[in-house]
Amino acid sequence: MYKRQLETFLQVARLGSFSKAAQALYIPPSAVIQQVNHLEEDFGAQLLVRTTHGVKLTPAGQLVYQEGQEMVRRSHALRARLAELSQLYQFLVSAV
Repeated sequence: MYKRQLETFLQVARLGSFSKAAQALYIPPSAVIQQVNHLEEDFGAQLLVRTTHGVKLTPAGQLVYQEGQEMVRRSHALRARLAELSQLYQFLVSAV
């Protein structure tokens, strides 16, 4: 439903660093950096300010962070509702 890159960005934003996000996601830091770079390219906006002490969100990054969290939440809710609907459908089909 949403790009893996978005989930990676959200983790970086939450934890404030690429290396901490990499540890949390069990992927190399270079993969985290690459995913965030691709996301920035896709959006055409810089989302993070990189410093030697970690990262900070730009105004565009703050917007993507807020909206991205909502997208992930809604995606999980949709999957749950679809699973319920599928179970109901299977029950109705088997009852016939």
